[in-house]
Amino acid sequence: MKKLKVILFILCLYSIGFGQFAEFGFFNTPRFSRVISLGNAHTGLPDDIETVYYNSAGLAKLNYYSAIYSKGQGYIFVINDYSAYNIALLIPTFKNIGIFALSLDHLSFDDNYYNQDLYRLHYARNISENLSVGTSVNYYHLNIVPNDLSGNSFDISLSVLYTFPVTLIPGIINETRIGSQMLNIFDTDVHYSNNINASRKHQSFRAGVSSSFTPRLKRVSNLVPIKLLFVTDAVFYGTRYDFKLWQPNYGIEVELLEILNFRYGRENEKGLKDVYVSSPQHPVKRYGIGVSLPFHKLLSNFEKMEVSLDYSCSDWDKIDESKPFVSDDLPIRESYSIKASIQL
Repeated sequence: MKKLKVILFILCLYSIGFGQFAEFGFFNTPRFSRVISLGNAHTGLPDDIETVYYNSAGLAKLNYYSAIYSKGQGYIFVINDYSAYNIALLIPTFKNIGIFALSLDHLSFDDNYYNQDLYRLHYARNISENLSVGTSVNYYHLNIVPNDLSGNSFDISLSVLYTFPVTLIPGIINETRIGSQMLNIFDTDVHYSNNINASRKHQSFRAGVSSSFTPRLKRVSNLVPIKLLFVTDAVFYGTRYDFKLWQPNYGIEVELLEILNFRYGRENEKGLKDVYVSSPQHPVKRYGIGVSLPFHKLLSNFEKMEVSLDYSCSDWDKIDESKPFVSDDLPIRESYSIKASIQL
């Protein structure tokens, strides 16, 4: 039965075009547990390594080494036997000329018979104290073993981030940022082996705002007692610079003592659910929790030394069972991330 589902799924991919699936299906879905639980709203939030995917310009604000591994996705697949993970590495060695990072996004299912990988090289630089720009060179590779089929493409994304001057509200420190990123700015295609014609590779444009609020309360062991974060994104999808579909996403995070985080988000996919006849995508609620250990504040031996664990789950409260391949026992999707950062 599993083999039959895989065959039917691959035939479905043939009918809609592999490039279209790659863009709308996997590589335009949220990755990294924290961002999943914030409803896929992160374009204006460059406060950690997760920004590699959503706004590479945010890397210019980070001056420490960091690595992250995330298992799982904020996307529901019709085939349960799949593997999806994301890896990113931040390298500020050349911060006098800019910040570099590397990332890998992977999807496979049915014992690696079907594989998708997205390799990315990121670069960011501060233009001024409040303005930074970034770019990412992206290499996409597809491999379907039973069909002896492969596909690949290069594309480039450009991003920008602006931080408003710090605004002091009586008793509260507020920081607001806006950002945007254009994926596949030169409108490249996906090229295949076996004499299959190239397919259009979809584009996306993200614009987002983040705003954090930190009350001026007495610190506890040098830790900020509470911090509130609000993020919102507008994500537009299309091809040939014609964006016909879009998502309004938002998320909220409450941070306690810089250690415990509670998150809620909503990714509004109402405009995307009819892209594929087999897709059960709907507006979906996200929940998450995170635990951080800021050793640099607890031990005072480093400028930054922190390890974080994040968990997220997606509540698919509306499933259209009339769609092909969709059953009523689709599980709640979960994701786990581990992140480590150090500034020597």
